[in-house]
Amino acid sequence: MSRPMKDTPARMVENGRMVEFGHFRTPFRTLNILEADIFGIGGLASKLVNPFRLKEWQHFAVFGPDLLLTFVVLNTHYLSNSFCYFVDRPSGQMTEYHRDAPPFTARLARELWNDECRFKQSGYRIDVRNRLEQGRHEASIDIRGAGGKPGLQADLEMLADLNRYQPLIVALKLAPNRPAYSHKMACPVRGRVRVGDREITLDEKRHLVLIDVHKAYYPYQMAWTWASGAGFDEQGRVVGFNLTHNVIKDDEENNENGLWVGDRLSMYAAARFTFDQAKVTAPWRIETTDGRCKLDFHPEGERAGKINLGVVYSDYHQPFGVFRGQATDDEGRVHEIRDYFGVTEFHRARF
Repeated sequence: MSRPMKDTPARMVENGRMVEFGHFRTPFRTLNILEADIFGIGGLASKLVNPFRLKEWQHFAVFGPDLLLTFVVLNTHYLSNSFCYFVDRPSGQMTEYHRDAPPFTARLARELWNDECRFKQSGYRIDVRNRLEQGRHEASIDIRGAGGKPGLQADLEMLADLNRYQPLIVALKLAPNRPAYSHKMACPVRGRVRVGDREITLDEKRHLVLIDVHKAYYPYQMAWTWASGAGFDEQGRVVGFNLTHNVIKDDEENNENGLWVGDRLSMYAAARFTFDQAKVTAPWRIETTDGRCKLDFHPEGERAGKINLGVVYSDYHQPFGVFRGQATDDEGRVHEIRDYFGVTEFHRARF
């Protein structure tokens, strides 16, 4: 059953209240999520409290037959974090870089039409230029080699033309006036990646990127399981999917689950994951409750991280690998998912 997208309101929040929850057609022009009165304590108090509850990030997974390059800029507003890792897919060799820092180290874009995101420390810099007005995101990475690891540099252009690719844009209801906003897309990417002395050229006919932009007022204790992958079908179209199971209890429609086929987006019911939490690199099974998406995930490796500062805790696993199965769009067409690459996540946190 198809679920219509709503016209996007001019502003996300008016007078402290969410204008509307749901699935939206175009990116927000004014994403003023910090103005939401999530505790019902009034405007001035909300301005003081909200930044400490807002969790926001921009995450990108760039991949093709030869590589995986994943990087993130994240801010919890009492700690910021970034990681970047490169995988040579033919050999499976992985090189990872990671930084934790005070919150002012990370800057997250408010909107995506013309705004920047960055994380900068000595020897480690990621810059993201969100330019949806021009139909693209750009990213530059410059990480100095150290401790036996090679340096990594990248210049990327993600071809996020809204006339060719429909993003998955949601404002989900965590509580009556408490939103979780997400903007996700699968699209081609071009550019270059250099690791040590090796340079790889990215071709938009062979390489894709999964884009994940998120801003949410999650509860202090939270968890999520996520899967996203994409590939080119026999017609050369980008076919991708996004599936999540998080802290939202009634998630049959209040979710961010969908299928991209070219410029079309089909929305799914709730997603359920079956996997071994003690061994996330074993195979996974993922299905939607409407029966329209059934996937097996076969990990090739994982990136994991753990933070335990007592009141702040994060146990994070991001396996990467290939998906196989079937996904049905709103017109009833079945799409074969044959070794489409992507990532999953299993994350438990207190923050």
